[in-house]
Amino acid sequence: MKNYLIAETYGLGDKLYTDSLVKELLSRSDTGKVAMLVSKAGGSLRMPFYGGRGGLLPMEFAWNRRRAQRNPLRLLRSILAPRAAFGTRFSGYVGLCPRGDLWQRLILRLLGAAPIISYGYSRGEGFLERILGRSREPVMEARISFARQIAPDILPKPGFLRDPSAPARRGEVFLAPEASDPKRELEESKWIQISRELRKNGWKTVLVVHANTAVSRENFGEFSEVADLPVPDLIRRAQGVGFAVAVDSFMGHLLAACGAGVVSIFGPQRPDVWAPAAERRRVVYKNFLCSPCGKELSECPLCRSGKNCIQSVSAEDVVAAFYDLAGGERP
Repeated sequence: MKNYLIAETYGLGDKLYTDSLVKELLSRSDTGKVAMLVSKAGGSLRMPFYGGRGGLLPMEFAWNRRRAQRNPLRLLRSILAPRAAFGTRFSGYVGLCPRGDLWQRLILRLLGAAPIISYGYSRGEGFLERILGRSREPVMEARISFARQIAPDILPKPGFLRDPSAPARRGEVFLAPEASDPKRELEESKWIQISRELRKNGWKTVLVVHANTAVSRENFGEFSEVADLPVPDLIRRAQGVGFAVAVDSFMGHLLAACGAGVVSIFGPQRPDVWAPAAERRRVVYKNFLCSPCGKELSECPLCRSGKNCIQSVSAEDVVAAFYDLAGGERP
């Protein structure tokens, strides 16, 4: 029996795609335990298929805070902290590094995992990209490529949270405006406009509320329903839903994993890498020359003028993409 220690200490979206791999590992008869070192946020996302063999080890990591990324001392502390917390209790575990970055490989080594299987870059990534774990491969394809390094018959599935027995919820559209980075959020007024347009044509709009209120509570009445739910309950609520509209965020990836067709709204990130792995998908993206962008919102010279990458996306752009995705389907 093989036990695995996975280092997936970045955002919720990264963890979600790695969970598609965890599900496949736990389904194998030769897998014992699967432990995953995750961020504090990732620690809140425990999947039902973990059972008694899957476990999460949440900690704070400097690379999840943009300003802390620039502090070498904080980076070093983040690398050493897991060893201080867990020692070498994972000796004998196979170490898995789906992102392939230097920091997480070092953590696995310090925790005693061996051998360590690290994502193999194949898209011409440069030295710095490999050190920082920045693949040019689409995120779901990258997880599939990595899974094949473990065993050729492991195949993570994009819609791995979808319940095929769930009845179809025709006429519902989930709207997910929240993002972990304000640079990725569309203005509240545009979400209201999108909801009004869809409701006018008979669609039921479900506003997804997760970690913050990208839409103020006094405007909740602009939507047919508000889903302010913990993630496990939201996964159950989203079963059978045909469509979702989301900014570049964890929620967009989650709804795609539940089987929804997704209109994905992009600002500073690269949709060719980070667009949700949905079977049906449309991307709204203005492709600014400065994208991808690593600046804080306050550092963006275009933001103050109201003409940065995400602000340039109109409600009309999003609605048009939705109707293109829906095709001839009617609520």
